[in-house]
Amino acid sequence: GTSLVDPTGNIRIYGDGRYRYSTATSSTMSANLSATPVGGFTTYDASTTRPEWLNISGITWGATKQWTASSSLATTTIYTVGDLTPSSVYLVTVDSATSTAIASTSCSNGYCTSGSDGKLVLTYTGGYTTHTFTIAPDATPPSITLTSPSTGTISGTVTLTSTASDNVAVAGVQFILDSTTDIGSEITSTSSPNTYTTTWNSASVSDGSHTLSSVARDTSNNYATSTVAVTVSNIVTPT
Repeated sequence: GTSLVDPTGNIRIYGDGRYRYSTATSSTMSANLSATPVGGFTTYDASTTRPEWLNISGITWGATKQWTASSSLATTTIYTVGDLTPSSVYLVTVDSATSTAIASTSCSNGYCTSGSDGKLVLTYTGGYTTHTFTIAPDATPPSITLTSPSTGTISGTVTLTSTASDNVAVAGVQFILDSTTDIGSEITSTSSPNTYTTTWNSASVSDGSHTLSSVARDTSNNYATSTVAVTVSNIVTPT
């Protein structure tokens, strides 16, 4: 059902798992892609004509993997896709939309995590005429809001609180002073869902205008930032 193939050529897979290029190839590139029926291929004797099972065309094999499959015979198909970044999240779509016809133990809501070997095994149950499959790195950033403190005057020890969420998962939140100085370490776990909290002694900086930011990072290393402007006032004027 294919393995390392030249992505510049169209591929015809037969019912016994053998395949050939149905168009000329023009490179020495390779794409790690296999397609097999869920029940395995059929064995044919020498006198039987092997039927066409699946045609694959339009292979694109960069950071985003894409191919178009067509068939009048294929039903449930297992696709094994390689050349992915190990243990990374990918958005899997069929005809540009997430599909309940794509299943994998590593998938949830259209987002799938590649294995440590850089491969992703997908079971497609949607049937065929012609469909385009796309596997793209997760590029959706998390969302984050610095909820406390709000813009205004602060003093003493301040509680910093942010809420953060992501289409897959938030990996951590880092609080930052004046865009350059980390406040503590990145917070990678929280006892309250989507809420990240730490404390900061405002007396550690000079009085006056400052910014406080919180930066959310998701499991694909996409980032988002929320910032508030504050005025630090800790000096007590003698009376």
